[in-house]
Amino acid sequence: MSRIMTPGNHLLTLRIQRELIAGGSKLWWDDDTTIGSKHTECSWGLCTCNKMAYPLEEMHTWPDQFTEHGRVAPIDRGPDQKCPFDTQDTPKQYLSCGCFYRCMIFQSKVKGLKRMPREKALELYDAEIKRIEDKICGEKDGVKEVDIYCIGPLSCSVCSSLSPEETVTRVNELHPSGTKKGWVISNQEKFASGEPHPCHCQDHPETHKHYYLEF
Repeated sequence: MSRIMTPGNHLLTLRIQRELIAGGSKLWWDDDTTIGSKHTECSWGLCTCNKMAYPLEEMHTWPDQFTEHGRVAPIDRGPDQKCPFDTQDTPKQYLSCGCFYRCMIFQSKVKGLKRMPREKALELYDAEIKRIEDKICGEKDGVKEVDIYCIGPLSCSVCSSLSPEETVTRVNELHPSGTKKGWVISNQEKFASGEPHPCHCQDHPETHKHYYLEF
């Protein structure tokens, strides 16, 4: 059974690609139709072979090849892990299959349309990043299940209606720490404000608690 990209790693790649585009990376695409060597790649899309966009070995089909030789071979994305340039709004199958025919970049070339503006690409990335973040956070009765209301280099404060274990899982998906340990709930007994840790949320005391996480 093939592995599927985790929501957190998918979100990480989206953020990295967004920053690369904002930082001035050049848009190029290649559709190699050579028999026995089919290869399709777009520098701004999730089909990129730029290892900066997929920095973790767990993101790759052959982790040891990525670590030792820099071989980029991302594992499959799940049915709700959409490339911002994919025109299929409601995925019904794995989006890594056949996306060339739904791609705003490649199909614009086929149809002779205008080149994708950088500002439009950033707009599409921002929308997809927000969609994934909202999905990970979850919502019930109009209130987020998990909300990181303060985050720093080594710690963050979270409002959550979920169990401590599920809260930690969601936070690690939203903001991977880059460490093997990941985010964990601190064992300190008080917040910096003097409130007990954890404590009930003032706005939603019956359903939500505040946690302090660190790594």
